[in-house]
Amino acid sequence: MMKIDQVVVLVYLLFGIVLGVASNYFNKTLGSLLLAFVAPVGLYLVTVFPLIHLVKQKQRKWLIQNSIITFFLIWLIVWIILHNM
Repeated sequence: MMKIDQVVVLVYLLFGIVLGVASNYFNKTLGSLLLAFVAPVGLYLVTVFPLIHLVKQKQRKWLIQNSIITFFLIWLIVWIILHNM
């Protein structure tokens, strides 16, 4: 069984990949750089607040730091790779 730490990292890893692809779509197809930046930030905030309430054995600071680092780095890497293709 996976630890809660691993689940959080895995969820935000997948979430970062999906939103990296979405940001590329928003930027190239719709031509909206603002939407490409705002959508991932907004969706991250929407998902992290319910998760804080679910993860009670860990501190909020730990959850926010690990999820934000994982999500934004993966999102940015995927978006940059797709943008340069």
